Amino acid sequence: SSQPKHQVVIIDRMLRSISSLQGSLASRREVILETKIDPTLHFGITIEEMKITQVLNNLVSNAIKFTPASKRVIFSAKRISSERKLSKPNSVLVPGLCTLPSGRKDMAHHYMLLQVKDEGCGFDIEKMEKIFQPFQQENDSTARTHGGTGLGLAIVKSIVAEMDGWVHVDSSPQGSTFGIVLPYTS
Repeated sequence: SSQPKHQVVIIDRMLRSISSLQGSLASRREVILETKIDPTLHFGITIEEMKITQVLNNLVSNAIKFTPASKRVIFSAKRISSERKLSKPNSVLVPGLCTLPSGRKDMAHHYMLLQVKDEGCGFDIEKMEKIFQPFQQENDSTARTHGGTGLGLAIVKSIVAEMDGWVHVDSSPQGSTFGIVLPYTS
């Protein structure tokens, strides 16, 4: 019997398992992986666990790969009351995912903010749209230095859009932050 795509998932448990999975990659690369999960996220939501796990594994492993040894990657999760909490002056919302789809502004939905913050070299915000296309890295030397042909961010973007969420990105020479906002009903 095939598993149903949507399952009830205990959020903090799912996030901790992602963190422990990525912990071995972090220790191999001597990167410090910190996990900060809001303890109030200990409840079940109905979600496609496989897809959201794929997205978060992708973002955390990218962050680890782009972070030098002895620097940190912080994987955090918390509830937010509205998307307005995100508007930092230099953060970029991925085109097409900037706002909630119309009709979703009611607070029947709660929001969860999942963030992956690294202390890598950052990237040029001007090239932001490019890295969300399939199999793009910022430049060829990036691919040679960090391995792999693409960041998989196109997949991240499409899965998050499917879940009525959106992605925001913030980057500076001190590091990058990828945030995902997902609406959920408890």
